[in-house]
Formats: sequence, structure tokens, C-alpha cells
Amino acid sequence: MRCEIFDPVVGPAFDVQGDDGLLFSNRDSGVWIMTGVSIDWHGISPVIVDLLGEGGPHGWLVVSPWVPGADKLRSDLDALLGAPTAHRDLIAYEFIAAAATFAEILKVRERRGGWASGEWLLATFPAKHQPIIDRTKTDVLGGFPDGVLIANSRHIGCGLAVSEHQQSLLIASTQQVSGVSLQRLVSTVHAT
Repeated sequence: MRCEIFDPVVGPAFDVQGDDGLLFSNRDSGVWIMTGVSIDWHGISPVIVDLLGEGGPHGWLVVSPWVPGADKLRSDLDALLGAPTAHRDLIAYEFIAAAATFAEILKVRERRGGWASGEWLLATFPAKHQPIIDRTKTDVLGGFPDGVLIANSRHIGCGLAVSEHQQSLLIASTQQVSGVSLQRLVSTVHAT
């Protein structure tokens, strides 16, 4: 397990460069970022649930489910969160953010294969927001799920993207999520 922290105040900077220059900087956006490989998100779910809870009352889940198991995964999520909105190969859910809901989402992910279940983005917003999912706007930032998370970073209170090859990206607004909670996350990840 490896992780790297990008603090908007003390650094280092997390920048995404494009053909036309800088597309994103965590320093400009005021967001704290942790990237990681092989982090056991299910194993540290109480910490993630707390962080997401601090991020705001509006929950958002987007999944690109993998086969086999995509139909069962979608059925489980539909039962938990209601009818999704489809965006090409992605399914998206909006819901009222609650600790119990986050915990159940993480349990469904683990039960349906964990890392082998697909690519996931779980986020909370402090205010109602229509998330940017359009691939023409997000592919330049890294595609799904990381690029979608980055494209929405100015609105997200806290968000977690889990993608291929056991890679993760966590973004937290320093205006929404406390430094104590972020430090707890770092300590918990390093302890596992």
C-alpha cells in the first residue's frame, strides 16, 4: 500500500497539465488530496464515512461496473439508492448523505468484488450541485473516475475515486473537512 498527500497550503502541489497549460491545481482550488495504490477502503470505512459526512448533505455515487457481476451490483445499488441516471456506461445516483448509506455503499462494493467490481466515485457536496460527468470535459483531466472528481472539485466537500489497478484519489475541501479528520485518515491508512 502506498499513498501520497498533497496539501494546498504546505504542498507539494497536485497539478494536472494539458496542451494549453495548467488545467487543475489543488492549491488554486483549496483542496487536500491523497492518492494511493492498494488502500483497503472497506477496512477503513468508518474513517471514510466520517469524512464524507463532513463533506455535505448531498451524496453522489457514480459507478462504471465491470462484467461479470454488473447486473447484480446495479440491482443492489438500485435497492439501496433508488433509480439511477445513466450516462453511457456509467450509472449515477444522487441521495441524501448519511453515515449509514455510505457504510452500506462500501459494503455493497466489497460484497460485489471490491477492486474487481468496477470503477467508483463517491462524493458529497455542501450545496446542491449538478455534477459534471460529460467525458468531453473530464477525459482531459484523467477520465473516469479521477477526471470526474477533479472536474467537480470546486463543488465537492469530499470525494473518493477508486479506479483500475487499485488506484485511488481522495479530494477534500479544506473549507468543509477538518484537518483533524484528514490527519485521522492518514494515520489510519498508514496503520493498515
